Amino acid sequence: MNKQQLEIALLSEEDGDTVGYFKENFGYFISYDDLFSTWISIGKDDVSNVRDAFSHLVNPKEAHKNETRSTLCP
Repeated sequence: MNKQQLEIALLSEEDGDTVGYFKENFGYFISYDDLFSTWISIGKDDVSNVRDAFSHLVNPKEAHKNETRSTLCP
């Protein structure tokens, strides 16, 4: 793992400033541990609970987009 990958891996929900920055500028924040690629690399193939784990990290301004996707992709 290179330095940049390590920095990304260390990002977590506990860093309120970083979470706030991502939510404001990108609409959401996903910690490294919750990335699909991370789950697959450690052998988790059931990711059905992702939406629930992720919903509180979506910027309220972007929430309508997530709701639309949820109804289109159950």
